[in-house]
Amino acid sequence: MKSGSLLLLAAVLVVVVLNLLATLGVFGGGDSSSDAALWEYKVMSPAEMDAVGYKAVAADEGIEADEDGKMTLPREKVVIQSIMPRTLVEVQKEGWELLTVQATQGGNFFIFRRPQQ
Repeated sequence: MKSGSLLLLAAVLVVVVLNLLATLGVFGGGDSSSDAALWEYKVMSPAEMDAVGYKAVAADEGIEADEDGKMTLPREKVVIQSIMPRTLVEVQKEGWELLTVQATQGGNFFIFRRPQQ
């Protein structure tokens, strides 16, 4: 009886592993319905997020960069409570959706995805 249970457990394990591999697109005729085939991903640092937000605020306010590439933006428009929603709107205009914010020792990273284009 013990060997029969082990055989059944092994069979179930093989089916689970094969199903996982098929879902990941490892085999199965290149099934394009796997998650990796449907999405593209983008990771942005806080500095990259800030640059997008600052650029959007500058465009809204009609402010252009000087010869050194510097701008003076209204302080109330660039605090985190104001700039983050504005930045997310700009990123979403390109079809990206925020999946998560990954905290690391080096800072936070923003992970986005959008349908393959």
